[in-house]
Amino acid sequence: MIKGFAHICMHSNDLAKTEDFYVKILGFKKKFNFILDKKVVGFYLDSGNGVFLEFFRTETPKDFQKSAVAHFSLEVDDIDKEIANLQKHGITVSNKNLANDNTWQAWFKDPGGTDIEFHQYTERSTQITNQDCYF
Repeated sequence: MIKGFAHICMHSNDLAKTEDFYVKILGFKKKFNFILDKKVVGFYLDSGNGVFLEFFRTETPKDFQKSAVAHFSLEVDDIDKEIANLQKHGITVSNKNLANDNTWQAWFKDPGGTDIEFHQYTERSTQITNQDCYF
């Protein structure tokens, strides 16, 4: 039985810049580093509720081949506050909009160009009502 996401793995051209973005700006907690030949080749971040983000240096061994991540979504409880935080740090973020699923969303990119969506549920969100979402 699948219980939920364990982690999302992504690659980074600049681990330090990526770590700063996710830890200092977005507020994730660093759990540990991945070490290979006495060098940091990646790290693990706690996003809460037992779900983690895993990053590896782009040029790590072929065991960690690249794969596409279209985007990932972070649930937030105050989307306006989170947008203001990104803007305070000079990060370009879209205006919030109410999507077809009746959920507030805003979009931005991490330092590696991965699309990230802030997601704030409403009482009419299809994730809550279980109604079909029409485009």
